[in-house]
Amino acid sequence: MVDPEPVSDTNLIREKILKSGFSEKTVKNLIEIYENLQDTVFGNSDIMQLLDCSQTTATSYIKKLNNDLKLIKAVSGFGKGKYCFTKM
Repeated sequence: MVDPEPVSDTNLIREKILKSGFSEKTVKNLIEIYENLQDTVFGNSDIMQLLDCSQTTATSYIKKLNNDLKLIKAVSGFGKGKYCFTKM
């Protein structure tokens, strides 16, 4: 019997974002945030720079990733409002 391919965190996170029910643009932007910031500690300013968006929009994406999807967590030791993606 052959073991199934392991499902990577990347695939699980993408699937969760795709099934979130958010608009197509929001899904696209959340995936872009993940692809570019998955291995780093980030905050509002990083998302603003990445997506060329306002502070309000960046905050909205952080709330979606944190409160709605539970894909990021707050980290300490890097200043207030810093997050990283969780391992699935």
